Order: sequence, then C-alpha cells, then structure tokens
Amino acid sequence: VISRISPSVTPFPPGFEQQYFSEGERTFIEAPFGCKYDDLKKKGEYEKYLQASLCRNDPEAIIYRSNDEAKKAQATGSVELFKIAAVIALKKQADLSQEILRGVAIAQEAFNRFSNDKKLVVTIANEDDTEDTKTAEDIARFLAEDRNRKGILGVIGHFNSTTTQAAAPSYEENGLVAISVTSTAPRKTETIPNGVVLNSYMFRTALNDSFAVNELLKHISENGYRKVVVIHDNTIYSEAFKELVKNVFPAKVNLLIPDECNLSGAK
Repeated sequence: VISRISPSVTPFPPGFEQQYFSEGERTFIEAPFGCKYDDLKKKGEYEKYLQASLCRNDPEAIIYRSNDEAKKAQATGSVELFKIAAVIALKKQADLSQEILRGVAIAQEAFNRFSNDKKLVVTIANEDDTEDTKTAEDIARFLAEDRNRKGILGVIGHFNSTTTQAAAPSYEENGLVAISVTSTAPRKTETIPNGVVLNSYMFRTALNDSFAVNELLKHISENGYRKVVVIHDNTIYSEAFKELVKNVFPAKVNLLIPDECNLSGAK
C-alpha cells in the first residue's frame, strides 16, 4: 500500500488533540438520564459506570469500554486492531449525536464479539456543530494524517453540510473515505448554486432536502395555503433549501424570501 499522506503544512493549535478527540482518555457527554455515577465515567471506570442504574444506555461509555477491551486483547498479542473515527456535534446537537454514537457502539460491539483475531477501536471527535469550517478542516486533516500513524480506515461524519463540505478535500487528498449520516443539503447545480460541493471520498446516507421540500409543497397544497415566508441564514443547508423552494414551488404560491434575513446570530 502506497501512502498518499503528506506531512501537515500548517501546525495544529496547542492542545488540539486533547480538545477534540478521545478514545476513552476524556469524556464529552455528561451522564444521561439522571445517572448519579458521573464520577466513575470521568475516572474511566466504564464497566462499573455502565453497570450502574440508569447508565447502561450511554453510547460514549459503551464505545470506550469496547476500545479498552480491544486494546487489552491487542496487548496479549492475540488480535489486530482496526480503527474508525466518528465526528459528532455534542454541544448543539447532543441528542442526535448520541443516537449516531449508539449505532456506532452497536456495530463495534457486534464486530468485536464475533471477530476473534481483529478488533475495532473508535475515535470520537467532538466538532461541537459551530459550523466553523476551519475546525472541520483541521479535524479532517488530523484524522487523515492520523491514519498514517494509527491506521484510521474511515470516518463517520461530519455532522452538517457546511462542515461536511469543508472536510471533504482533506479526505480526498489523503484517500480516506468519510460517510455523513446527517448532511442533507443538495449538491451544487446550475439551479442550486449554493448547494454542497463534495467528492468521490465523501458519501452521505440521508435523503437530500429535495424530498423534504416536495413533502412541504404537498402539505401546503393540500391545506390551501397561498402565502409562504422563507426564513434562512447563511449556511449551506439553509441557502440550498431556499433555492430548492424557489425552484419547486409553483407560481400560484406567493413566496416571500427576504434578501437580508440572516438568523445565524439569533437566539
């Protein structure tokens, strides 16, 4: 295998890895569902934590426990480790991020249970969903370069369409496949100039927003609405959604789309 990875040109900020990444060294999710054993989780005692009442559904702890078991098995010389990364947004999208991690945790547990000589380790990257393209680029670049050091095979993420587009070039440059399960903005076309721009290394599993717009039009038509106001911000998702609405809605629907309606700073 010929590595396509070149050394990083721009150094990462101090403490970058400690702030955004974990395989169990630190936790990003507070104990859910009223669990009173957060101290065990913070200490890395994941098995005791998960056995405690109301703690058994914490996907982050399940993943870290599986990581620990896999690394212990490797230490005996009996297994080979494989690694993937999951990029989630726990600050603003905690519930959905935990659902994504639950799917990852189930797949990891199943793989490790039925594979005797190979085990899967998951690196969690907390992007925080600030839609900061620089952070997304740095996370993608770090994972691509980390692939050379620690063998990352693929990435689940990124979370939204803005960060997914920002991360895509690093994955293409370094031959690392990423799959976003939550990015839904349609791709850029002549009629959707603000659509998302991806490449052959960035995949998505969710339906794009054209399906949602068609369902919205169906609802409006069935209920006899004739006036629609489109509120948007400056994200790729929002701008592409606005363009879809303009292209799909018929002339008989009176669309009001303010030229200046940036709600990105609204609370």
